[in-house]
Amino acid sequence: MKKYFLKTRISFIRKPMLCILLCLFYVVALFAAKPVTVQSGDISVIKKTSIAQLEFNFSDTKVGNETLDEYKARRGKVFIREWKAIVASTKISLPKFFNSTNKKGMQLTTEAVDASYKFVINVNDFNTGDSFSGTIAGWVNPFHISGKAGGALMIGTIDIIDLKTNNVVCRLNINGIKGKGNISFEHRFQSMFNYLAQTICRMK
Repeated sequence: MKKYFLKTRISFIRKPMLCILLCLFYVVALFAAKPVTVQSGDISVIKKTSIAQLEFNFSDTKVGNETLDEYKARRGKVFIREWKAIVASTKISLPKFFNSTNKKGMQLTTEAVDASYKFVINVNDFNTGDSFSGTIAGWVNPFHISGKAGGALMIGTIDIIDLKTNNVVCRLNINGIKGKGNISFEHRFQSMFNYLAQTICRMK
């Protein structure tokens, strides 16, 4: 009887431990992979002098088990206004960051100019991050290297479209881009996109 009880108890303990280990393995595997990879086409288009119209596509975005619209509705009117303002400000800040990093290559714009390409960021999965983790990490270790505890995270694709032919000349997979943690959601959001821009500009 004692042997059976001991065996059952060990088995009971092993199951949650196995789940924890599997979750850890998944997280490590996600971030061990390259954050951005080429799905199709030629990444060298980024390095060539051109102008591309920047677009964000949130039409199929999921936040956890909710659609983005469901998530925003649950958060309320204040968050909906905040989201709209943050996306608008990111449409200004992201091209500036991308263009300064990629000075000799493709330049992004949201202005009505004669562009050769369209640069569409399709956000499929999005995690807003949280202010608590980033703040605590800063208190515990003010010199932490990555500073990404509590940062916003996204998974998706990027389509670079030739506007003359309307063909996708390069498609990138966003396998898991995470920005820096911060008490401000706007800071977390823009940090995530800036890290995406930095990663793309360094690709060969």
